[in-house]
Amino acid sequence: MNKEEVINFINQAKFQVNGSNNFARCVDGRYVGDNIGAIAMAGADEELLEAAFSTLNTLNINIPKEKVLEAVLETTRGAHNFHFHTDDHATDTAMGCGHIKHSTSSPEAYNLTTDQAEYIKSILEKLINESAKQTVLTGSHAEKAVVIIKSEKWSARPQLTDGSQVFIYQDTLTTNRLKTLAENLKSAVLPDQAITTDELAAKLKNSFSKHLNETVTRLAAHLPVYTVLISDSGEVTAE
Repeated sequence: MNKEEVINFINQAKFQVNGSNNFARCVDGRYVGDNIGAIAMAGADEELLEAAFSTLNTLNINIPKEKVLEAVLETTRGAHNFHFHTDDHATDTAMGCGHIKHSTSSPEAYNLTTDQAEYIKSILEKLINESAKQTVLTGSHAEKAVVIIKSEKWSARPQLTDGSQVFIYQDTLTTNRLKTLAENLKSAVLPDQAITTDELAAKLKNSFSKHLNETVTRLAAHLPVYTVLISDSGEVTAE
């Protein structure tokens, strides 16, 4: 997919962010319909756990996993707003998500411990029983590009009605989500640590970026990558 095709795709797929769609989804290209989250990030809300654990590992801070989960659920505004996905090919919870599958099966590549990876898998099962949303995607992957969207007011669907797909990562909204996570971790879990909220947010974003790059390398290294800017008025440009 070339740049002009990407711009055309996003012009057809873009939608405005509002209160009803300001929740997370994965970067997977198989989401369909209008009722999808605007915050497109690898692993959806599961990645908040990964980013937090990885960052704490880097900082050499050891706190109970349950405290990290509390900060994550504060960020999502409850278990009922915690989103992730699987697909109709997988039998185990969340294993239809390539990001979650790779990060929990190769935790060292994501700066996670085996214990943390096993905790993430077990807690996803528990969260489903507490009304978390596991979307079941169908069909096969057919993504033609990796698209990084930068916009405060717009996101985009990853699949058009003709079946064409791209991987979509919404960078601006993900960064905002990680800033909220930093605030919740700092106030509830790390009040006595010298690190500031802004510093913690930067480290969370760094962990997330490493995780995203690892997954892209594993699943989409053959695809072109485009950064798409969507202005407040909806004008689309790509680079």
